[in-house]
Amino acid sequence: LVAAFDPTRPVHEVVESHKMVQSDMFADMEAPVEAEPDMVDDWQEYAAIEEASAEEITEDLVEEIAELEDVAEIEALEEQEVEAELEMAAEIEEPIELETETEIDMVDAAAEFDSEWQAASAKADDILLTDTGLDDDEPQGQSPFAKVTSFFAGRKMLEMRRKQEQDAQALEELTQAEDSVVANVEQVLTIIVAAKDTQGFYGHNLKTLAEACGMVHGSMGLFHRYEDGLTEGSTQFSMANMTESGAFDMDTIDNIHTAGVVFFMTLPSANDSMRGFDYMVETAQCLANNLGGELYDESRSVLRAQTVEHYRQRIREFERQRLARRAQGGI
Repeated sequence: LVAAFDPTRPVHEVVESHKMVQSDMFADMEAPVEAEPDMVDDWQEYAAIEEASAEEITEDLVEEIAELEDVAEIEALEEQEVEAELEMAAEIEEPIELETETEIDMVDAAAEFDSEWQAASAKADDILLTDTGLDDDEPQGQSPFAKVTSFFAGRKMLEMRRKQEQDAQALEELTQAEDSVVANVEQVLTIIVAAKDTQGFYGHNLKTLAEACGMVHGSMGLFHRYEDGLTEGSTQFSMANMTESGAFDMDTIDNIHTAGVVFFMTLPSANDSMRGFDYMVETAQCLANNLGGELYDESRSVLRAQTVEHYRQRIREFERQRLARRAQGGI
C-alpha cells in the first residue's frame, strides 16, 4: 500500500497519492460490514446473553450478600450472648470470693482451736504421765508430741486388752451356762410326728392345733407347754420343726408346709415329769389324728404302746435315782 519514495516527485502528488491509498483502505474496511449483516445479529445475541448472565450474577451476589448479612446478625447475637455470660460470671465471682474468704476464716479458726486443744491435751497427759510415773525412763530430748503419742498408743492397747478380756469372760460364762444345762439334762424323751401327705403339714393348721393344746411360741422359736399355765412354771415339753434349725417363724408359719414336728421332753424338767410326759403323748396323738400323721420314737421306729410304756419306765427309774441322790445329800 505504501508507494516507493521518489525524491524527484513533487510533494503534493505524494500527499494526494497517500489520501487515495487511505480512502481505498477505509473503503475496504467498510465493505465487509455492509456486506455481512448476520454478524450484527450475532453480536446482539451475544450482548443479550451477556446482559442475562450479568443479571443472574447480580441476583446471586444479592443472595450471597443477604446470607452474609444473616451470618453477621447471628455472629452479633452470639457476641451479645457471650458478653452477657461474661457479665453474669463477673457478677457471680464476687460472692464466691466472699464465700472463699469465709471458709478461710473458718479453717483458720478450726486450726487455732485444734492447736489449743492439742496443747491442753498434751499438758493433761503430761501431768498424767508424771503422776503415774510412766515418764521416769524418758530419754533426754524427747519431744512432748512423742510423749503424748506414746500415751495414746498405750491407752489404745489397754482398751483393746480390756475388750478382749471382756469377750473372753462373756464366752466363758456362756460356755459354763451351756455346760450347766447339758449337765442338768440327763435324758431326753422324743416323739416324732411325720406327715403322711407328701405336701406335709400346713403351717396355719399346725399352729392353730398346737395353741389349742395349750402350747405357746417362745424361746428359740419353738412351741412350749408350761406346767402352771400358758407362760408360767417349768417347761413340761417342747415342739420343734422338722428342719435344720428346728424353729418356727411366726411371720411365715401361715404360708408354709413342713414334713413333720418333733416333741421332746428333758429329764429333769417339770415337778411332775410323768404327767408332763402323758400330756406330750396326748398332744402328739392329737396332731397325728387331726393333721394326718404317723408317730415315731427317737430311733424313727413306729411308736407302739410298748415304746410308750418303756418311756414311762425310764421316767420312773430317773425319779428313783434322783430321790436316792437327794437322800444322800446330792442334787
